[in-house]
Amino acid sequence: MKKILFLTRSLGIAGVPKSLISLIKTFKKDECEITIGTLSSDLTNASQLPKWVKVISIEEIINKEHAKFLRFQKYCQEKRFLFLVWKFSNQIEKKIFKKTIRKNFQEVYDVANAYHQGLCSSFVIKLIKSKKKYLWYHSSTIMDDCKENVFAKADKIILVNPLIKQIICDHWKKIDANKICSIPCYIDSDEIKKLSLETVDIQENSFVTVSRLSKEKGLNLIVETCIILKRENLNFNWYVIGDGPLLEPTLKEIEKNGLQDFLHLIGKRENPYPYIKK
Repeated sequence: MKKILFLTRSLGIAGVPKSLISLIKTFKKDECEITIGTLSSDLTNASQLPKWVKVISIEEIINKEHAKFLRFQKYCQEKRFLFLVWKFSNQIEKKIFKKTIRKNFQEVYDVANAYHQGLCSSFVIKLIKSKKKYLWYHSSTIMDDCKENVFAKADKIILVNPLIKQIICDHWKKIDANKICSIPCYIDSDEIKKLSLETVDIQENSFVTVSRLSKEKGLNLIVETCIILKRENLNFNWYVIGDGPLLEPTLKEIEKNGLQDFLHLIGKRENPYPYIKK
């Protein structure tokens, strides 16, 4: 039986966790053992996984280990051993993370997947024991937290967007193009149709965007477009489903430009499909 690991940032309400859960549902219990490790303690969508899938929240474990470190810090401060805090804090923090990964993923996996870029990729390459290491790449651009040296060590680089293959090969000279393949996000269309039947209350003549509110998503373009549509005296409503670091700045832009009756940030929704259908 194959042992497969997926390391991801979270199982919260977002596109990547949703695609991972849909992918996991295609595996059969009698053919493999699947473990999912999450860097975050956000397990909102974990209940949608098959019961036989093992889930490990690294953040929850690290928080317990970190509590011991905080007690050590407090002791040093009380005893005025401030130089110990200054000298060893960063080293201890890194060791806690590495120790936690190694302790909780001791098995030798047949395949270890980093389903998110950044830290997940580095941890799979450097800390996880496996026969094969696959790094998934969900972005359409070269991300700052992705390191060429890390991706060069992967057995496979799996692109969700095949169009970025040439960009990666041009940007990262150490990458073997033969290691790169493309697998689109798995979508269960029957499940989506079923979920879309839920009733929601939104206005007619509406646009709907489902997205994390972050810089790379280009949410500023929605505000700029709404300003133009309002100027043209068009009757419209634009609903944005999602959350992220640009929530507060976007709300300020909406108020600044008088878009409160047109652009609506309605936050996270476990089921966005009824909004899209309507």
